[in-house]
Amino acid sequence: RALSFAVVAAFLLLCGVPVWSQTCGAWVSGIAQDLPSSTIWAYTVTNTSEEDNCTLWFLGIEVDEDVEVLETMTPAGWTVDITQPSFIAWLCTSTEIPAGESLAGFGAKFSRAPTTQCWAAQFTNWKTGETVPLYGYVCTPEPASLIALLCGLSSVGALRRIKGA
Repeated sequence: RALSFAVVAAFLLLCGVPVWSQTCGAWVSGIAQDLPSSTIWAYTVTNTSEEDNCTLWFLGIEVDEDVEVLETMTPAGWTVDITQPSFIAWLCTSTEIPAGESLAGFGAKFSRAPTTQCWAAQFTNWKTGETVPLYGYVCTPEPASLIALLCGLSSVGALRRIKGA
């Protein structure tokens, strides 16, 4: 049991933990669309804010300095700026992402596979009127991490069957 807990905990730490302030929070996940080259990525951002008054209106993804952004994908109601070679900035032009909701459709094609992907998000807290910035690492579940997680979970099932028999 402890081993499977350790495997799951390690996966979550490798993947990244949701980042939040006192009121606003976010989770950004990315999945390579072209394994094994991993140069095309799709992103989903989730507004994990505990309060309904925090809406997310900006998402930025930064990759390694020597990785260049070649193309981007942008969801409806958002615009993109790639004036910096290794940074993508998406800005909401219509409906912001409310607390508890996710938005997919963000994406990028890079000159090579990024080894590091960080995110930045901006929220408006409508209750206080302040703009809240948050930062974190993109959750990028690698195949090896997923295999380790599944092996840990399958061993728990096997132990339960042995123990129950």
